[in-house]
Amino acid sequence: LDKSTAKITNLAASLGSSNITAKADIDFSKPALEYNSNINISISLKEIADIAKEMLAAFNLNGSINGHLSAASGKTMPNVKGSITFKDLGAVVLARPLQGLNGIITINSIDDIKTNLIQGSFDSSAFKTSLAYLKQGKTSNIDFFFDMDKFTLDDINFDELLAKKSDPAPEAKTNAKDADSVQKVASQRTDPINFKANIAVHEVSNNIFTTNELTLKADIQNFDNVMDRANGTLSFSTVNGEIRDLDKLMSSSIIFKILFTSVRIVQKAFSVVKLDKMFSIGQGKVSYSTIEGAYTLNNGLVNIDKSQIVSDLTTVKASGNINLVSSKLAMKIESHLGKVTSSGFKPVVINVSGNLDDPSFKLDVVSTVASLVTVPGNVAKGGVNTATGAVKTTADTVKDIASGLGGLLKKKSK
Repeated sequence: LDKSTAKITNLAASLGSSNITAKADIDFSKPALEYNSNINISISLKEIADIAKEMLAAFNLNGSINGHLSAASGKTMPNVKGSITFKDLGAVVLARPLQGLNGIITINSIDDIKTNLIQGSFDSSAFKTSLAYLKQGKTSNIDFFFDMDKFTLDDINFDELLAKKSDPAPEAKTNAKDADSVQKVASQRTDPINFKANIAVHEVSNNIFTTNELTLKADIQNFDNVMDRANGTLSFSTVNGEIRDLDKLMSSSIIFKILFTSVRIVQKAFSVVKLDKMFSIGQGKVSYSTIEGAYTLNNGLVNIDKSQIVSDLTTVKASGNINLVSSKLAMKIESHLGKVTSSGFKPVVINVSGNLDDPSFKLDVVSTVASLVTVPGNVAKGGVNTATGAVKTTADTVKDIASGLGGLLKKKSK
C-alpha cells in the first residue's frame, strides 16, 4: 500500500457450491480511482433457494447462471466486457411459472449489449426472443424480436399500471393550440431512440384484449416523448378478436396509441351516426375478424397508409393523417355496409377533422349517396335495431341509416 496501489489476488463470496470470484489491480494514488478487474460467476439458483427456503420458497428458483466479466475504470463510465449464460432458468413471475429459460447475454460495453436467441416458456407457453442495445452519443438503438405461442393474463390491473405511469409530455396535449407548447415540452425532451421491433403473439387473452395472430413490426428513428422528430414505419395485424376497453389499451403505451388511434376515431364516428351497435364497434367494445394497419411517421405526422377493420357486418377503411404533436386530424372513414362482394366496395364516407380529443365528423354526400341507395341485401333484410337488437325491415334499416348519417349534413357533430 506504500505506493497507494493494491493487487487483489483473490476476492470470493460463496454459498454452497455457488460462488463469485474476482481479481483486481487498484490504483488510488490519483484523484479518480483506477482499477482493472476480472470476475467469474457460477450460481446454482436451486441450491441457493434450498439454503434460504423461508426467504425464497415463493419464487421457486431453478437453473444456473455462469459468466465472466472484466471491468476497468473509464473517463465517465466503467469499461465492462464479458458474457453471462443462463441455463434452464426458472422462477415464479406474476404468480405464473417462467421455465426453461436458456440464453447468453454478451456485453461489449455498457453501451453495447446484446443477446442470442433466448428461449423458454411462460405459463406453459413457449417463447423466443432477442434484444440488441447500442448507444451512440445520446441516441439509443434498440432491436427487439419476440415470438410467443400464447399470452394469457386475465388479471392485468390497467388502472393501477396507468395510475403509476407519468405522462412525460402533458403540455403537448393540453396546450396543443399554443405556439410555444412544443418548445416547452422540447425543453423536457428525453434522449431519442431508434427502435426496431418484430413481434408475434399467436394467441392473446387478457381482461381488455383477446385476439389471435397478433403481429407488430416497427422501424422508427428519433422516437422520444415529444415525437416531433419521429420518422419511420409501423404496422400490425390481428384476427378474430375483441377489444373490451380501447382507451386503456391505447393509454398503456405510445406504440398502442399510434396503432389504434384510427380505430378509436372509427369508433367515435360510428357512435355519432348510431351505427355502433349494428356493426359491433361500440363505445365499450370492438369486435372484428381482422384489423390491419400500416403507418408512416414523418416528424410526428402519422400518415395512415392502411387501416382496415373487417367484421361480419361491415368493412371499415380509414385514410389520412394524425399529428401526434398538435393532435390534429385529417382523415376519411369509409364503411361498406355488410360483407364486400363481387359488386365491389360501396362505402358510406365520413370526413374527420378537429383533434384527437374533439374530432368533428361530416358526411361526404357525393361519395355516399350511391351506397345509401344500394344498401346490401343482407344488411337490409337482417338489420339490427340499435336499441333493442330486434330484426328490422328493409325500410326501417335504410331509414335509420339515413337518419343517423343525415344529422351530419346539418351541423358539426362531436
